Amino acid sequence: MSRLWNRGLRRCAGRQGLNFEGLEQRLLLSGAPPAVTGVYVGSTEWSSAFYDYLAPQATTELGFQIPAGSTSQVKSLPWVNIDKIVIQFSEDVNIKVGDLSLSGISATAFPFEHFFYDAFTRVATWTLASPLTKNSYQIDLNGDGLDPVSDLQESVLDGEWTNNSDTFPSGNGVAGGDFQFNFKVMPGDVNQNAAVETMDVSAVNSRVGATTLSANYSPLADIDGDGVITSGDVQDVQSRLWSTYPSQGPVGLYNDAPSTTGGRAIAITDLLGNVGINLYDDFSDAETPDNQLTYEIVSNSDPSLFDDASIDPATGILNLNSAAGQSGRSTITVKATDSSGLWTTATYVVDVNYTNSRPWLDFEVRQVEGSTFEIVGYVLDDGVSPEGMIVNFSGAYVGRASVYPDGSFAFAVIIPPENWGNIYATVTDFQGSTSDLVIRTAAVT
Repeated sequence: MSRLWNRGLRRCAGRQGLNFEGLEQRLLLSGAPPAVTGVYVGSTEWSSAFYDYLAPQATTELGFQIPAGSTSQVKSLPWVNIDKIVIQFSEDVNIKVGDLSLSGISATAFPFEHFFYDAFTRVATWTLASPLTKNSYQIDLNGDGLDPVSDLQESVLDGEWTNNSDTFPSGNGVAGGDFQFNFKVMPGDVNQNAAVETMDVSAVNSRVGATTLSANYSPLADIDGDGVITSGDVQDVQSRLWSTYPSQGPVGLYNDAPSTTGGRAIAITDLLGNVGINLYDDFSDAETPDNQLTYEIVSNSDPSLFDDASIDPATGILNLNSAAGQSGRSTITVKATDSSGLWTTATYVVDVNYTNSRPWLDFEVRQVEGSTFEIVGYVLDDGVSPEGMIVNFSGAYVGRASVYPDGSFAFAVIIPPENWGNIYATVTDFQGSTSDLVIRTAAVT
């Protein structure tokens, strides 16, 4: 167990370590539907010092919080490398990558390279395949389509939002409603006046040499977000002089993107031979009928497992015919596009003549001080990355934790003495197999 603890402590030393934000005994919530409490942008290239400057109290790398309540919501974001959309919720939710659609002017959708939801901090992060360029954007988060964002009691997202006037949390007090949130990106627009001009160059040039510890530092002038304002930042602005916005609005203002169940796990054996998946069950669109959506396979991680993996456009059936004598697992991603060009994807994890093993779970509970406990653990899953799996806790602590890419999870909670006792935990993999029940004790050590 010591290796678990040491690994957890190493993670705790970083920004995604033990989370002491609002320490409490977290119980399942009821009553008000889930709502959005903040929208942030970030970058895989921003430095930790830059993240710390933007949100010094944050225990995870949230990024720059887009203002709400005024037209400041749509002031230009001047960074050249924004490639993360981060949304925080009022409570723990069930959410998937396909719940968010991002559109721009003459840009119907943007592919995501990575998605992670942290059940403890209630933060979902979508990482884009490439940085956002100059454009007006709309986030559309599913609150009323097929399998919308919901809390653990299946109350769906209360997402209604009036741009440039509403403040967080989102919603009108009634469950159900997309969260549609606008923002703008114009790399180099340091003074956020919707144009890149010589004044922006001067604003950066006058701060060359400043770091996040300097009195004259401004994150808006740190165009690449590395925590130091350099001549490279000046050049980034100069190269974009006289940029302005087009006059139209994002495509998503006029049309909802398709929604999706997100896909499913499928097992095929030689006895089954051919399996047909009805995509009409897994995709839906408010404006376009199921049979008028355009479906296509955009990736298949192991085509050798199939004699046929194709979509019948006349019926919307995904046909999967396993190849004789083959055994293994493939991940197939299907895209559905509506009449306006907006699209979303669903992922199917297909086991062909393959027996899925149950995931392995272990964790430790250690008293920090008084009623504060650290919970650190690890998940393994038959050579497959367990990232994004959810560990469910009951007993002395009730809540959920998400598994990081290295298989670890770590957080801290306050457990009142009257609740001290056994903590029970299980984890379920993406094929539906559940680990053995693991029992540890929260008590005075």
